[in-house]
Amino acid sequence: VSTHTSAALTRPDLSYFGKMASMTEPPKLVVVNSISVLPGRAAAFESLIKSDVLPTMKKADVIGYFVSQTLFGGDVYEYTTVIFENSFADIGKGSPLVRVLGQEGAARFFAKTVGVISRQERGIARYMADLSFAPAP
Repeated sequence: VSTHTSAALTRPDLSYFGKMASMTEPPKLVVVNSISVLPGRAAAFESLIKSDVLPTMKKADVIGYFVSQTLFGGDVYEYTTVIFENSFADIGKGSPLVRVLGQEGAARFFAKTVGVISRQERGIARYMADLSFAPAP
């Protein structure tokens, strides 16, 4: 009935490629987190990703953690993060932040986001090869 098109800038400087380069097929699932940053707080958000999130994702040994930034067609203060997973069982283990930092450490991290992040929306998407484009082998 309707469509929505937007343009996003990939942010390799805020991403962790982990095991993605050595995989022969894409992960089956992704946890997608849309994050709205308060105006004027983009640098603080990016600093938190670099100082806290990326080291945690590496320690959690996630398949990959990618970040993009909305440029056109959406919230100009929006970043999208994607954590790649292979099963719902992996997702069921909980957030990599909680797994690595523990409940108290994760709470300390989330306290740092107060005054930086205004909203988050999380979802799960499934990769379907028969409905996807891929480069020729």
